[in-house]
Amino acid sequence: MNCLKTQVGDLYGLLAQSKAVDEAIFPNLIKIFKRQKIQDCLEFLSQDQNQWQVEKERQDEQMVEVGKYNIKTITDVLKKLQDHKFNQQNYSRENYKEIKKDLIIKISLDKKITKFIKFLVHLTAFDERYIQCGSNSLHLLVQMKVDLKESCFENIKIRNTSLIGANLVRCDLSGSEFENVIISGVNLNQAKLFNCKWRNLGINEGIEMNGHADIVNQVCFSPDEKSLASCSDDNYVILWDVKTEKRKYVLQGKRQVKSVCFSSNGTALASCSGTFVYVWNLRTGKQILKLDGSSKAMISICYSSDGTTLASCSSDRSILFWDVKTGQQKIVLDSHSDDVRSVCFTPDGTTLASGSGDNSIRFWDVSTAQKILFSDNFQKDTQAQFQSSTIINNGLPQSATSIITVLRISQNPNFDAQGALILNGEFVNHQSLNLKSFFKFKGSLILENYTELKQE
Repeated sequence: MNCLKTQVGDLYGLLAQSKAVDEAIFPNLIKIFKRQKIQDCLEFLSQDQNQWQVEKERQDEQMVEVGKYNIKTITDVLKKLQDHKFNQQNYSRENYKEIKKDLIIKISLDKKITKFIKFLVHLTAFDERYIQCGSNSLHLLVQMKVDLKESCFENIKIRNTSLIGANLVRCDLSGSEFENVIISGVNLNQAKLFNCKWRNLGINEGIEMNGHADIVNQVCFSPDEKSLASCSDDNYVILWDVKTEKRKYVLQGKRQVKSVCFSSNGTALASCSGTFVYVWNLRTGKQILKLDGSSKAMISICYSSDGTTLASCSSDRSILFWDVKTGQQKIVLDSHSDDVRSVCFTPDGTTLASGSGDNSIRFWDVSTAQKILFSDNFQKDTQAQFQSSTIINNGLPQSATSIITVLRISQNPNFDAQGALILNGEFVNHQSLNLKSFFKFKGSLILENYTELKQE
């Protein structure tokens, strides 16, 4: 504990020395570094004629004149930072969590230190010896939720850090270089991303759909995989367009919705809420059936492969078969000794499996409504129906690609890049996969040349 406090106090004390500097000098230094293409900031700041130049730059802009003390203080702090752990280690790692927590508390209310930390981020564009220091500084700014919108971060070099949740809306990151940086949850809306080199990016998200206000109980893809249905304890069923992430329909129930299932042709959607099963026409968004036959709450539903039969199960321990065309009950199965929590048809529709709170899974012959006794022949016949997707080493089907899209339906912030402009450069993740298509999916504009920029 004492060691931790010492580390926090040591770093804070070092950063706090910058409070003695007039913060207005930082943008002028960056301007001079850029104009003169400085690569060794310490050497530059140590020369008397350059100190005079910085002061003269301030006078030209009618700013308050400062003495050499400002430059000397900055130089001293940078010399100490160069060999500090803050310039050597990745402070976004878990083992630095407590250090950061205490450090952020100390510096969050001090705008002068915050200005200096921003200066350290900009310094990475010129002096490579301060890349880790500047990377940790940007991470701290993000953790502190400092307003970074519309900032100019041209040519900065950031590596070995996490920028999760960073708000970089309308920032200019042209010429920037990112290496081994986690960008999950970053907001790059309308950012300028020209000639960037972003490599080994970490992003553990794909499409994320926000819409429900309570537990999401079930999701289901449409047969053509273009739509996704979700249901929730917030009493809503939402039909999503997978490509655009937009809601196509919002279907409101009176109670928590526990299960959803598409018909085999994708034209109808069934949902269960309370003691009822509802069937919706997806062309019109209108309810076409309301099925009532359970004495207790429905838990799960499933369409047969031919779309003519709908199975439902409930807390009253029963399984019901419904004729979808007429809305009439066809069969009632009652054999479980506890709630029936799940039902599923085999692909050929001849067998139904059910799972219950009585710890059992049972199989039913759909044509006879009789329980099937498990046998070797039944096992072989059932397994044969699932051979179309060959499983290798208990892994993914052969047809699966190495890019896995994760669909998350939550209220957490997600990666955004709507209206971001990308020209040239590269954006590659840890698996060496090009992420430009992902950026494009998120709304970025991929420009081929500067002519297109003028048109935009």
